[in-house]
Formats: sequence, structure tokens, C-alpha cells
Amino acid sequence: MPSAGRPHGAIAPNPESTGSLRADSSDQRQGVGDVARRRSTRYARYIAPLAVGLVLGAALYALVGPDAAKLADGVQVALVVVITGAIAVFGVIVAAGISADATRAGAAIAQRVVVRARADDALAREQDRETARRERDADREDARRDRFDDRKLLLAVDLLNAADVHATQSRDHVTAKAARWAAELEYAPEDDAPLPEIGSPEPVRNAYQSLDLVAPAVGLAASSLYLATVRLGSLAAGASAEAQSAPDWVREWDASNERWNAARLAFVDAVRRDLGVVVT
Repeated sequence: MPSAGRPHGAIAPNPESTGSLRADSSDQRQGVGDVARRRSTRYARYIAPLAVGLVLGAALYALVGPDAAKLADGVQVALVVVITGAIAVFGVIVAAGISADATRAGAAIAQRVVVRARADDALAREQDRETARRERDADREDARRDRFDDRKLLLAVDLLNAADVHATQSRDHVTAKAARWAAELEYAPEDDAPLPEIGSPEPVRNAYQSLDLVAPAVGLAASSLYLATVRLGSLAAGASAEAQSAPDWVREWDASNERWNAARLAFVDAVRRDLGVVVT
């Protein structure tokens, strides 16, 4: 049921809102008082020179007006004193106004200088932070590129080592076969030592594929080295006494070795170009 002291549907005043209204009213009264004080100060600046001017005018009129001859000497001296005092007061008021204006202008200039200096300092700090951020980003990017280049170099070395091992095994195998065949022709004692084995080209292929994934710029040269290595091993594994004595096989073997050497040199040059290595 609605209370007897308040009609049904009426909204009770909020204490917080009431306090806010009171606070606003107090602020408004304070603001009005400040405006009034500033106005009274301005008016005082105008009223004081006006009063001095009225006194000065009245005194001058008494000295030089139509009734100036009727004044006693003491009165004339008093008027001169009044005029002199009024001029002095007027001068003081004018000087005080000029000094106050100069002080306010100097304070305004100083305030602008302080604000500008603070803005310049803030801008300089922001520029320093931006410069430091760019330097940190550049350092991180340089470190990332260095790590990436190191990774590419390791993979390139892996491919070179695997290719060198496989090519050496192939040549040793062919050399051992040729020596055994020559010994048989001369009816030398049979050599029962096993021939050097040719390993699988799988390590070469794995190294080539790993490098091709991270350094496609050297992928073509790496592929040429891989294929030349596989061809060299295939010829060596299929060599026989009869084949090694055939001129066609000999020419093919020599050509395969030349292709392998050229492919290795081309691969090394490609890796150097990719890493930015200058060879003098």
C-alpha cells in the first residue's frame, strides 16, 4: 500500500542525487562569486582612474576657472597639492596597470614556453622509444636471418659431405675393380680382399631435399649435384671387367666425373651467392 505521506506513484527523492544537486549548486555559487570578483576588479581598475580624473579636473577648474581670483592663497596651494597628488596617483595607477599587464604577458609567455618544452620532451621521448623499438626489431630480424643462414649452411655442408663420401666410394670401387682385373690378366695371385662398398645414395637425397625446402635459391644446383652423384655411383656399381675395358664405358665414366666436379663447384658458388659471401 502507498504510504500516507506520499501520493501513489510519486518517486522518492534520491539522497545521492540531492547531494549532487547541492554540490552543483555550491559549485555554481562559487563560480558566480569568482565571476563577480573578477568583474569588480576590472571595474576598480576603471573607476580609480575616473575618480582621479574627476578630482584633477575639478582642481584645475578651480585654479583656472572664472572664480579662480576669489580663491585664497592657501586654497590655491591646497589645489596645487591636490592636483599634484592626483597626477601622482594617476601615474601610479597607470604604472601598476602596465606592470600588471607586462607581468601577465610574461607569465603567459613563460607558460607557453613550459608547455612547448613539455610537448618537445614528450615528443623526444616518444621518438626515442620508437627508435629503440625499431632497433630492437632490426636486431631480432638480424638474429633470425643469421640463424636461418646458419641452418642453410649446415644443410649445404651436409649435402657436400654426403656427395663427397658417395663419390669417393664409387671411385674407390672402380679403381679396385680395375686393379683386380689387371692382376688377373697378368696371372698374379688372386686378391681375395673384398672390394670397397658403395653406400646407399639415401643420405645424399635426404640432404638435398632438406636444403631444397629452406633454400630454394640453391635447389637447382643441389639437384644437379645429387643427380651427378647418383649417376657416378650407378656407373661404378655396374662396372665389370669387360665394361671397364670398353672405350664407351671409359668415356662415360670420365664424363660422369667431370659432370660431378662441375656440379659440385656450381653448388658451392650458389650457396655462397645465397649467403652473400664475397669471394675475392
